[in-house]
Amino acid sequence: MNSKIYIGLIVSIIVLILVYLNVEHKVQGWDKNVDRNVSHYLSHISTQIVPTRFCNEPLKTLIIVTSAPSNENERQTIRETWGNTEDIKKYNSTVMFFTGKSSDPEIQKAILTECEKYDDIIQEDFVESYFNLTLKSTLIMRLVSNRCIGRAQYLLKIDDDMFLNVPNLFEMIVEKNKSENLLIGLMECNARPIKDPFSKWYTPNYLFNETVFPNFVAGISYLMSVDTTLKLYKAALTTPLFHLEDVYLTGLCARKAGIHPEHSNQFIRSAPDDEPCQFKNYIAIHDMTPSRMRNTFYSLSDSSLMGECSNYEEMFNVRQWMWNTLFTPYSRSKRKRLCN
Repeated sequence: MNSKIYIGLIVSIIVLILVYLNVEHKVQGWDKNVDRNVSHYLSHISTQIVPTRFCNEPLKTLIIVTSAPSNENERQTIRETWGNTEDIKKYNSTVMFFTGKSSDPEIQKAILTECEKYDDIIQEDFVESYFNLTLKSTLIMRLVSNRCIGRAQYLLKIDDDMFLNVPNLFEMIVEKNKSENLLIGLMECNARPIKDPFSKWYTPNYLFNETVFPNFVAGISYLMSVDTTLKLYKAALTTPLFHLEDVYLTGLCARKAGIHPEHSNQFIRSAPDDEPCQFKNYIAIHDMTPSRMRNTFYSLSDSSLMGECSNYEEMFNVRQWMWNTLFTPYSRSKRKRLCN
């Protein structure tokens, strides 16, 4: 008798789980009836603070760091490390921070003080939240499209927990030598919408009813030619808002605009071990605390320490040769099959 009750209980639990998983759950802040017309939101959001030097003269690269209002430590770390290098000045580029407003009056007051001191913060009139990230990036496209076309050549969008290897960035720009339709970063191919309602990236059918996302580059950081910002912004005005910022802008909007994202393995999601020689080969490295960012910057700036990387470079070159010679033909065909 007890075994029958036990089996019945197990069956009931399984049925309940299946029913729960088949019910279309809502995404917080993105109910079915929520207005997804970008224009309706942008018309009510104005730029509150703009640095006096923002796109007021020709620039090679405008580097915009997305930051939360409370992340003063992250911003200061960037100002004192990779955001203040000779290469930034050498390549006629600049670093700006982009944020929304805080609901905390004290944090908002601190932001205003920081703006007066450094004159490098752009603040838009919307309250920061994870589910506003799509709006945040679209606002960047709007601002750059309205103020920087014809003045800046490239835009790098990067999060404030990323380490930027500035020399490698400009080396890529020179090598690519592509002034139109450029969009490059860590590309995601053939990604499918996540249907687990407990996931941070849950996507119900009412928000996206295709089986596969268009190819997109991860939102942690991406580089684009400035004409691409205008094309993405125009596409966004006629593309329903979507809660996953990178899928929306660099996938859905890019597809509509005829922009084809490119992959670079120099943009990575997680930092390698604290071995300076490994950092030398990347452009943008995610998941960096302020202290780790400082340590990495000082290590890469130490010429004597970098001189010890020759053995690592030789090993790296051997691995690259093996990959290109032995594995690339297969990987290219596989990647082409996945990404087309």
